[in-house]
Amino acid sequence: MSALIIIYLNKTTLKKPVLYIKSANSTAGQKVLELSLTQKIAVHQEVVMEDLGDESILLHIEKEQYYGLDDVGSRMWQVITEAESLGAAIDVLAAEYEVEPEELKPDVQELIEQWVEHELVEVSGA
Repeated sequence: MSALIIIYLNKTTLKKPVLYIKSANSTAGQKVLELSLTQKIAVHQEVVMEDLGDESILLHIEKEQYYGLDDVGSRMWQVITEAESLGAAIDVLAAEYEVEPEELKPDVQELIEQWVEHELVEVSGA
């Protein structure tokens, strides 16, 4: 039986979003990859998303694991996975959350690393 993993994005402060992962096998905080602003972040082919209004549910079909994103996490998912590049996504999110792109980059990097770790997204490009 697969463990249930839930991802929540803390929205108490939008300037420093923090990703929390609840899982017995969680390795949150470990560096997984180096990202370039020219890279594209795409939804993994085995992942489907359902928007439930104030939150979203992600299902990794092959792993049979569910993930939950609150409204801020859902917006970040949408922007990051639909943008032409990581740099473009950071610019959009920085404008929406009224922070400097340089301040947002480390948080987005950590978020994407955790999404990659759980095979929710794939990174492509140089």
